[in-house]
Amino acid sequence: MSQQKQTLSCLIITYGPVPTPQYQTIEGGGMRAWGLAKGLLANNIDVTVGVNNSFSQELSEHDGVKLVNWNLDEQFISLMNSFDSVIISYCMGDPSIFVANNISKEVQLILDLYVPIYVEVSARESKNVEQEYKNYFSDLSRHNNTLSRGDYFLCASESQKIFYTGVLSSLGIINPRTYRESRLLIVPFGIHSNKIKSKLDPYKELGLRKKDDKRILWFGGMYPWFRVDEFIKAISILSKEDASYKFVIVGGKNPFNPNPDFSRQYDAVYDFAKDSKLLNKNVFFVDWVDFDTRINWYEYADFVISINQPGEENILSWRTRVMDYVWGEVVTLTNGGDTLSEDLLKSGAALKMDDLSSESIVKSINDIYKEKGVLSGVKKSLTDIKPKYYWENVTEPLSKIITEKLRPSVNEKEFRKEIGFNNNNYSQIDPSKNTVYFGKARKAVKLIPKALVYAKNKGLRESSKLALNTLKNQTAKKVRPNHKQYIFLSHPIDNSGAPVVLLQVIHDLISKNPSIRKSIRVIAPLVNKNRKKELLDMGIVAEKAAHGLGGSLTGAQLSIKKNDFVLLNTVAIFDNYRNYIFNLLGANRLNHAYWFIHEDVEQTKVVAPQLLAPENIKKIHKLVESEKLTIFVPSKRVQVDYNRLLQTEKVKQVNLRVDVEEKYLTKRPPGNYQKINFLLSGNAADGRKGQLVALAAFQKFLLSYQSISPDKYRDFSVSFVAVNNDYLSQQIKSVGKAVLGDKLLIYPSLPRDKAMEITYNCNAVICCSLNETFALYVAEGMAMGHIVLRNNSAGVDEQLIDGVNGYSIDSDNINQFAEIIEKILNKSTLDKQLCEMGSESQKIAAGFLNQNYSNEIKLY
Repeated sequence: MSQQKQTLSCLIITYGPVPTPQYQTIEGGGMRAWGLAKGLLANNIDVTVGVNNSFSQELSEHDGVKLVNWNLDEQFISLMNSFDSVIISYCMGDPSIFVANNISKEVQLILDLYVPIYVEVSARESKNVEQEYKNYFSDLSRHNNTLSRGDYFLCASESQKIFYTGVLSSLGIINPRTYRESRLLIVPFGIHSNKIKSKLDPYKELGLRKKDDKRILWFGGMYPWFRVDEFIKAISILSKEDASYKFVIVGGKNPFNPNPDFSRQYDAVYDFAKDSKLLNKNVFFVDWVDFDTRINWYEYADFVISINQPGEENILSWRTRVMDYVWGEVVTLTNGGDTLSEDLLKSGAALKMDDLSSESIVKSINDIYKEKGVLSGVKKSLTDIKPKYYWENVTEPLSKIITEKLRPSVNEKEFRKEIGFNNNNYSQIDPSKNTVYFGKARKAVKLIPKALVYAKNKGLRESSKLALNTLKNQTAKKVRPNHKQYIFLSHPIDNSGAPVVLLQVIHDLISKNPSIRKSIRVIAPLVNKNRKKELLDMGIVAEKAAHGLGGSLTGAQLSIKKNDFVLLNTVAIFDNYRNYIFNLLGANRLNHAYWFIHEDVEQTKVVAPQLLAPENIKKIHKLVESEKLTIFVPSKRVQVDYNRLLQTEKVKQVNLRVDVEEKYLTKRPPGNYQKINFLLSGNAADGRKGQLVALAAFQKFLLSYQSISPDKYRDFSVSFVAVNNDYLSQQIKSVGKAVLGDKLLIYPSLPRDKAMEITYNCNAVICCSLNETFALYVAEGMAMGHIVLRNNSAGVDEQLIDGVNGYSIDSDNINQFAEIIEKILNKSTLDKQLCEMGSESQKIAAGFLNQNYSNEIKLY
């Protein structure tokens, strides 16, 4: 009997979203990831696309491609190491470094080099050359670190291949041993082979309804490596010659990139159009359009223009936008120089201007309209050449190397060991540290064949550690006294709110029942340093949780008996643990479990969408109704939502405890409110906390109120806590400094004691989150006498009495949000009034300070 060919799995990592019904504003990186995914899927690879948590995914699959979210955490490590191959750009910054340093040696790493970042950055012509220079050399070492771990590398053209041959040679990746391994693959940006369908003429909405309107399109950002000065002059000349010339600029300003270097040329063109009184007459500006509707702009344009800045960047680039024009079958007028445009020009599938002068651009455009039939002829050549660039065709060599499962980077590392050549250029971790012990333990337990399968599929680093834990537990079961275990399962135990509650629960239970201390087990993927110390202070050493263990290995690790105590903390715990507990409860092999849910239903759609499948809802409903599973949530609003979701009335609301040192609980005098120090705390990476919304409201306040009558208003500051170095945090920092300058204080994620100091130094707290379950930081601020500015997210019922201890804000209405800021900062609102509000907050928060979870949780 012939063996069925194994389907190999590949994870493609991107930061921004890919085109789905949920997300339609897509930049090049997302388009590239989606194209690679669709191409590999057509070549029989099982593909998953990972998108950063900033862009939560409502769908778990779209058009045959699986979708997941990621963050830079232990869960991401487990996720990536569950695939056969991983593809990521080498120049994504922290994510690229994270992947290179944490990927298992059992997983093939393919680095996408299609953006020649070394040259692209150099071509930006930044106004701040000193800072750009420093950033460049800082990034250089990061790129080199990432490249050193790559097994294979994707570039877009022959010219890029020559360029990257030099880069890889300088790093020693191309050397006498690897020369014939062909690790550089040409996989350009491709196009989808699906039929294009245009639905409407968007130009008519701009007023371009006349038959003789000449529609000339510029589609895409006006970045520094494009030329606009001559284009502006050509527009001026042509508009005076003939009013029927209409220049439409779509997506000229990238909404994902706040860097002023990237918007300078757009601003210049816009200012020209406005100053020349051509705006909305001959020159039209349209924001970025939905991915699925961009075809309309191509279909109803006469042609599209692309003017490149000559130089190395142009020679080495693969113009994503021009490739998209090919897909849309719109003729391109270009000066060429880039590989793709030259390929099109050679095939008669594009039009070339003679040179870069404004006179040449004018002549080229006039000639197109004079020479009838020229556009139709070029368009025919364009449609003929399209299949060459279909994603399923350009990804053929990529699918081949995934199928071959070769890992030359790891093989070379082994070769270096064999010949005694110790060179530390390669910075990857060695996931196989425990393989010796793993091998010795193999003979001990019959479950080990399953561990070996897990090791093969997931990487030895995680499997060997978990196999060792499994063996310890299995052995211990034979000699362990039949005492009761107290098992707490958690997602990463870090400085966020849910782990705080977990440690409080454990502390309260131990305080009430000291004898259980030695029987407590805490199992989590990661425990940070300060949380580890807190656990050790309670006599607890956390155990490691791993993603993807099968039921037998999960059961062997947990070794749960029927009368054990089990508490699950958050919906974000690994599926294998949660499903195992639910199965035990359903089979009556575990009497009862608690589940403390810290996510609202909207967050659950992102964190654990599989839980919302009808079969899982039915299973949880049955467990709750039978009182085998007790669900706690932290606010009334979330309680209502989960009761509705699970079709029950048994979800319980439990007030969260606020632990605040006595020194921070003193009543503030009125004078403390002469200056208002606002606080907004929470991880910025997923965009949920609304820092950018708050900045927009403060900008509105400054422009509409303070700038007009500055003497009317108090001084103020704004503190953001947990704004780190991810892409969204970088945007918050950039926009924030532009809006508030020195009034904005930004802090990274901090240990609790440091965060409490900052909270105490503030006297007003803002919650404008897109979703919440309680907002613990708000309650902590209330206990310290903060005025509360809060939107309608869950927790508002427990934390705000509008007009008494603060004000309700509408985070969807920036004007209203700014009006509340104005009311608080206006000196006509007396210090005494604000002090009374702070005192009311402390009264409300007193109920949170006295909570003891041992009153809510029975040890059964």
